[in-house]
Amino acid sequence: MDVLRWMRDHEAVMIAIAVGSVVAFIVGLLIASWAVVRMPADALLEDAAHHDDHPVRKVVRNVIGWVIIVIGIALLVLPGQGLITIALGMMLVDFPRKRQLILWVLARGSIHRTIDRLRARKGRPPLHLPSDD
Repeated sequence: MDVLRWMRDHEAVMIAIAVGSVVAFIVGLLIASWAVVRMPADALLEDAAHHDDHPVRKVVRNVIGWVIIVIGIALLVLPGQGLITIALGMMLVDFPRKRQLILWVLARGSIHRTIDRLRARKGRPPLHLPSDD
């Protein structure tokens, strides 16, 4: 098999890919944790969700988000954390029904509890969801 022979012949490349994959996974978790802790507790409530962002900031955030999504798609077939990378990119990009998708994911009790525990460890109030009335 040519692929196996290539992998044996390029052991340093394979080690670099493995290390890069682990680093990408850890960095992805750190960025996601940082974003969740930094998010205002009422960010997902109806009134807070309609704040106007500066147009230049919006464009930059969307471009960066789409680049991250494309990298995540590539990482689905390359060694790396594709799904986490795509999720991080989607957090930055504006798209229809994004808020509903985020609320649907956060409505899972275990995810919401995990986020609230992480926020509590950093001295932040729990994340308020519309159903928390």
